[in-house]
Amino acid sequence: GGKSYLAKMIFIYTSLLNISSLYIDPKREMRKWFMRVINNKQIQTEYPWFIDLVQTYHFITLDAKEEENWGALDPIVFLPELEAKELSQVVMNQLYNFAGKEREQTVYLQCLAEVIERKKQGENVGSMHVIEMMTQHKEKGVRLIGELIQEKISGSILKLLFHDGSTSALDLTNKRTTIIEVEGLDLPEVDQDIDLYTDSNWYSSAVMFSLGKFCELFGRDKNKKTKVFIDEAWIFSTNAQGKRVKKSMLHVGRSYDNSMCFISQSVNEAISEDEHGNFGMYFAFDEPNNRPGVLDVLGIEQSEENLERFDDFLQGQCYFKDYYGHVGKMTVDCPFEEWGKALETVNKSAIAVAEEKYA
Repeated sequence: GGKSYLAKMIFIYTSLLNISSLYIDPKREMRKWFMRVINNKQIQTEYPWFIDLVQTYHFITLDAKEEENWGALDPIVFLPELEAKELSQVVMNQLYNFAGKEREQTVYLQCLAEVIERKKQGENVGSMHVIEMMTQHKEKGVRLIGELIQEKISGSILKLLFHDGSTSALDLTNKRTTIIEVEGLDLPEVDQDIDLYTDSNWYSSAVMFSLGKFCELFGRDKNKKTKVFIDEAWIFSTNAQGKRVKKSMLHVGRSYDNSMCFISQSVNEAISEDEHGNFGMYFAFDEPNNRPGVLDVLGIEQSEENLERFDDFLQGQCYFKDYYGHVGKMTVDCPFEEWGKALETVNKSAIAVAEEKYA
C-alpha cells in the first residue's frame, strides 16, 4: 500500500533537520536501497547533494557472529540499575517460563540483583555473569535452568543481549542520523499465534524489546531534539513483556523534545485502545481484513459507505489524521526523482504503472 515508502520519505525529510534521528530497521532494507542510490551514476552526476546527504547516515549492523557486537544490547551494560533489572526480566521471560518454579525464579532474581550491585560498585560485569552464577548454584534446579539458558545463548542472536561487560554498549554520540539493522532477526508473522512461536521467534522478540529500551534511552537526552522510527512496531504488542517496554517508550515525549514514529502492518497490533492519546498523527493505509479497525483508530463512523470508500484507494493512498482530529484522504507522492529511487520497496506491476499514468 505504501507504508514503508511513506515512513522512509519522512525519515529523509527528518534527516534534513537539525535533530538527531534513529531508525530501527529489523528487515535490513535501508542500507540496500541507499547503497543502490549512492552507486547510481546518473544520481551521482545530477544529484550530488543527495549522495552527500545519504553518506552522512550512520549504519550499524548488529551481527551476533561478530564478537565485537556481543553484549551491545546487554541491559546491565547500557541501562541504569532499576531499568536494567526490569529489562533483564523481560528478556528472561522470552527465554524461560518460571511458572511453578518460584524458588528457581527467586534465585535468578537474587543473582541478577547481585550482578547489578557489582556493576554499581564499578565492576565490569554483564548479563552472562547472572547465568554463570546460576550454573554454579548449589541447587540442581537452578543449575539446570542456568545451563539451559547458557545453551540457548551459545551460537545464537542472544549473544547481543548476554555478555561479560567487556564490550561497550551502543554509542550514538555525535551521530546525527543513525540506522540500526540486526543480522539474523527472525520475527514471527504479525498474525501468528504466540503458541506457535519458534525459539528463534522468541529470541528475536527479546532483541527487539532491548532495542526498544535503547530507543527510549536515546529519546531521553534532554540536550538534543530527537526522533525515533521503529519498524515492525507491532512486536511490542504481542505479549505482556513487550507491552511493558512499549509503555515505557511512550512516556518519552514532549518533555524530552522527542518524537516517536511507530511503523506497523496493522493498526490493531501497533496501537491499543488506551494508547491512542499518545499519538498526534496517523497515516492509516487500507487493511482489507480490518477496515473497521482502521476507521475506529481514525474516529470515523462505522458505516457501509465509509467501509466501501477503501475500494477506491490506489497504491500510495491513505487516510491522514492530524493533531486536531481532522481526517482526510491523501496521496503519498515524492517530488524528488532521486528520493524515489531510494524509496522503491517493490517492483511496480503493470497495473501500478497504468494507475500512475492514467488515474
